[in-house]
Amino acid sequence: MPDGIRWSQVALSAYHWRTLAWVTCFATWKNTEHRHSATHFVTPDDRQFGRETVLLARRHQVYQGAEARHPERWNCDTRDWIPAGPVRTTPGSAEVEAHRLNPHTRHVP
Repeated sequence: MPDGIRWSQVALSAYHWRTLAWVTCFATWKNTEHRHSATHFVTPDDRQFGRETVLLARRHQVYQGAEARHPERWNCDTRDWIPAGPVRTTPGSAEVEAHRLNPHTRHVP
């Protein structure tokens, strides 16, 4: 797109506007609602804005309380609620191969 031209100035077809709306909705959902297991079920926004540690500590307390009330339901420790640290969206080839061989490993060393 030439310099100085904004999206709002471009004559887009109805298809392109629908596509742009879908991508915008998807990106909003992905960043504000989707909780991925690699990040211990917090959203990217939670991580970005520093809410991750508080949320995970609260979840840890809830799980500890549940385990204390009904120990018969637990045959192992509760989940690991330690913040995930850096997470790559596109792991390197060595990491992909290691994960293929053992899918229960994390992507980030």
